[in-house]
Amino acid sequence: MINVLIADDEPLALASLKYSIKELTNWQLVSSADNGLDALKQINEYCPDVVLLDINMPHLNGLELSKQLQACKVVPLIIFITAYDNYAVDAFAHCAFDYLLKPYDDNRFRFMIERVEKQLASDTPLSDENTKFLVKSIGKIQVVNSADIHWIESAGNYVSLHLFDTHALHRISLNQIAQQLPTQFIRIHRKYIICIEQLDQLTTDGDGHHFVILRDGTQLSVSDSYKQSLMKALS
Repeated sequence: MINVLIADDEPLALASLKYSIKELTNWQLVSSADNGLDALKQINEYCPDVVLLDINMPHLNGLELSKQLQACKVVPLIIFITAYDNYAVDAFAHCAFDYLLKPYDDNRFRFMIERVEKQLASDTPLSDENTKFLVKSIGKIQVVNSADIHWIESAGNYVSLHLFDTHALHRISLNQIAQQLPTQFIRIHRKYIICIEQLDQLTTDGDGHHFVILRDGTQLSVSDSYKQSLMKALS
């Protein structure tokens, strides 16, 4: 059972989150609060696995609360849920696991829930090798963790981040994002970067051209200039 605490000073938002959590299997709402000080007291009392946290709250805002929680022996996963996108950078500096921008849709909420469940089921700490990207689009911010990326494709002034069952466009060049990625990513082509953990096969056609096949069945070309570094990574 995943124990969750919700802190939000907006009654309708708080009620909506309570309803959404109660609809989930294996999730339990242990408590809720409408201000930061009460939330801090209840977190210390109930020790939840997950905290769904608004930012603009009376007495103690969400960022200040998150900072104080870092001193706990067991720090819960902190998901900020707010109507303001300008706090995203500060939120991740305070060890946010995710950041949902109100109003969010059911798919975005479900994606957050699945990420939380996956993380807690893994029983491993969050890795410093897990880079977060804040991908902005109209009306929302999507938080993409490098651990969720299977492969990356150049798309002009953007890159397309291919995830498990979706993709996200991020305004950055392939060269720039390559410098920000952890070591499990390797470039195989001027247009492609893959997560080496997603590699299933390395194949060659009749003309001697090399291809990788990822676990999801995606086939991508390997250019001659990157073939040696790929083979070294596999050795």
